[in-house]
Amino acid sequence: MSKIMAKWLICSSTAAIACGSPTLAGSLVAWGQNTYGQCDVPAGNDYVTIATGTGHALALTETGTIDSWGNDSYGQCSSTPAGNDFRAIAAAGSHNLALHVDGTVVAWGRNDFGQCDVPIEIQGYVKAISAGHWHSAALLANGTVVLWGRNQQGQLNVPPSNDSSVAVLIGGNTSAALGCDGTITAWGQCDWSQCVPPSNDTVILADLSVEGRHGLALLSTGSIVSWGGNDEGQADPPPGLNSGFISVAAGGLHSLALRYDRSLEAWGYNAYGQCNVPTEVQHYIREVDAGHMFSLVLVSRPSAIGDINCNGTVGFDDINPFVSRLLDVDAFVAAFPDCHTMNGDMNEDGRVNFGDINPFVELLTAAID
Repeated sequence: MSKIMAKWLICSSTAAIACGSPTLAGSLVAWGQNTYGQCDVPAGNDYVTIATGTGHALALTETGTIDSWGNDSYGQCSSTPAGNDFRAIAAAGSHNLALHVDGTVVAWGRNDFGQCDVPIEIQGYVKAISAGHWHSAALLANGTVVLWGRNQQGQLNVPPSNDSSVAVLIGGNTSAALGCDGTITAWGQCDWSQCVPPSNDTVILADLSVEGRHGLALLSTGSIVSWGGNDEGQADPPPGLNSGFISVAAGGLHSLALRYDRSLEAWGYNAYGQCNVPTEVQHYIREVDAGHMFSLVLVSRPSAIGDINCNGTVGFDDINPFVSRLLDVDAFVAAFPDCHTMNGDMNEDGRVNFGDINPFVELLTAAID
């Protein structure tokens, strides 16, 4: 599964390509069903993005290599390609995709419907990838979507008007694309109305569940809308206030949503504890994804506490950014987009508030001395 994001996009006649804010390297934490070891994450701390399948997962390192773990029934883990030039990953039921920096794609794992047979004609032109249960997708540089693999439910039949997409997502036997106008178009299996997304033109990020039964969309207002199957409450509104979110992930029968303060909400089916977010990761989460019955997050703690402007030193030039971080988060992010938003958590209690002022003053004084 691979989320689609268009938070910072520019629409043009040549089709925009989605891009996100800078990602800091971090470590992995997983919880929920662990039948295949899918929650036994690697111990590294240099990961920059993640992807979950039904019972396995992938993680991309900052050096461009891929780690994999979990169910290996079809070689979806043991056949992971070597190399250090990957820039994106996608996982599905039992197969995976990876995108090289040169725009070429490699696929491995289960291939009984040709889901790993990447079309030769798209190689070198791919900007984004996604994986469904038995089919695969690529977004090309010109904004067109290409699909291959199983087509039992018409999931490969891209609508003719869908030629200016900024992102693509697929799950189960359903496919969808996010247009430059902020709307989602979906097709394929529709038993749970999963191919009938809400009519909204302010979508900035969306995700289809690994089983393709429900979908989540993040609006520009920071609120979440959902559609499709809701037999376990997975398509209900998120717990608490439906605002302030920055990312979503749809699992088999559960959902995840990340708030601006890096805390995570989880709801839906919870028989395996996949909605029980570990307390210790709250406010440190950089990225989320959801497998069939498990959840996976990328956690990144501040690497240079006190260096609020991220220039490599702690000095008086950190004072204004620190005040901005306390009083105006939006202004801080706009002025210092490469900085970790939790860098102002001086006392490391998982929050940035006035309780951090004295520790900041003490650190600053010590640094000047």
